[in-house]
Amino acid sequence: YVFNINLLKTENDDKKSYNKKYLNMIAKVIPALAISIIFCFTKWSILVTFGMTMFWGIALILLYNFIVTRNIVNNYWKTRREKMKTKNIIIYIIICLIIIAGIAVWDSKGFNTELQYSSRYQIELSNNTGIEVSDIEQIASEVLGNTRHFVQKVETFGNYVAIVSEEMSDEQRDRIVEKFNEKYEEDVKSEDVTIKYIPFTRVKDVIKHFIVPGAITLGVVLIYFLIRFRKLGWKVVMAKTILYTIIAEILMYSIMAIVRIPFGRLAIALSIGLYFVIILFLTCIFENKRNEYLKNNKNIKQEG
Repeated sequence: YVFNINLLKTENDDKKSYNKKYLNMIAKVIPALAISIIFCFTKWSILVTFGMTMFWGIALILLYNFIVTRNIVNNYWKTRREKMKTKNIIIYIIICLIIIAGIAVWDSKGFNTELQYSSRYQIELSNNTGIEVSDIEQIASEVLGNTRHFVQKVETFGNYVAIVSEEMSDEQRDRIVEKFNEKYEEDVKSEDVTIKYIPFTRVKDVIKHFIVPGAITLGVVLIYFLIRFRKLGWKVVMAKTILYTIIAEILMYSIMAIVRIPFGRLAIALSIGLYFVIILFLTCIFENKRNEYLKNNKNIKQEG
């Protein structure tokens, strides 16, 4: 049973690997086989019986593993290869469908962007004593309600803020100015506060700022990969590194377009994080293949 399990753990479908383990198993049972043969020629019937049982038991084990277990291992790896091939095909199809669907959604609806990248309206308020952003946020929430909005400081002196909203009417502006005057005892006139319309920022205009740094770092990584993993074939290493990186980023943005995840600072952080994860993933994959390549070459030299 132990020998069968040991043979079933053959790590690949190479016949040499199985034969090597099989011969190793024979070498381990030779002492037991020799003892059983000696027992067969003794005059004590108990030892003869035991020797015959052991001899035919070992002989049947060797024969069984040579015929049956060998076929089991070969069929296992053949089935595993077919399953892995089918699994990979399914994964590739799913990735292609997601990317196609993402492109279709992007073409028809575009990305769902955060307010700072969407078309928006903005007013600016200031005084001479200083403004608390929390106070303005409270005023904006009371007037604008559930409309997407945010408040930010415009200057470092703390007396100038901007209220940015997805929608803003003249009436809402007037109410914000009124509450602002009440809060800070100011006399700001509504007509002096202009509602500015800011057009949306295209996603590609944001992403293009990361293209040059990303290309430079990818180039440096490629040079390192081509030097360290040159034994794996520079074409394969280069193609996988570039394709995996690009496809992973396109897949992420396709999912964002389909699920309508807002594009903004979080999306940019995820994109950068995904880039690092892909590089680490490729490094591990290439490193394992390099170790396997070196191990195989070492075994070939030892056999030679």
